[in-house]
Amino acid sequence: MTKDRTVEYALQYLGTPYVKGEFDCSRFIQAVFRERCGILRFPRYLDGQWLWSHPIDLAQAKAGDLIFFCAKALWKRDFGYRWYSHAGIATGQFSNSRELENCPNPVIHCSFWEKRVVIWPLEKFYERYFLTGVRRALAAPAEDFEGIETYGGRELWAEYHRRRDERRNKEESQ
Repeated sequence: MTKDRTVEYALQYLGTPYVKGEFDCSRFIQAVFRERCGILRFPRYLDGQWLWSHPIDLAQAKAGDLIFFCAKALWKRDFGYRWYSHAGIATGQFSNSRELENCPNPVIHCSFWEKRVVIWPLEKFYERYFLTGVRRALAAPAEDFEGIETYGGRELWAEYHRRRDERRNKEESQ
């Protein structure tokens, strides 16, 4: 599945209402990646999504990459503890949609401020957030996720890697 396909799925959610605790930024990302990758156990919360992805430079960001932010108010209060409080999906140079025309560095996200899924230029985030990371979600077969809890944390990450290594070793021995 191409990265453009990820953005196509994300665009289908434009206008979907924000509902605190039910459909927020992390739930939006989970919904898109479940559909795109067929990963039924894609993490629900930002900590799991952060751990289930690897860091890249902003200059390397492509359509479908995750952009993490920390609200300026939280950064002052929780510095050193919480590196992210919001996330969105980079749309890259994907421009087959009218919604992305005339929008530099567009990021699609479920906005607390606008109470719905919207597209903002990356620069608009800097009014309220610090950019804390750009990450690429890991692609993996669904069996690597089977039975793993979806709320994230180091145990989830360790279990994913254990299963992945076990599968690779099995393939190499055959």
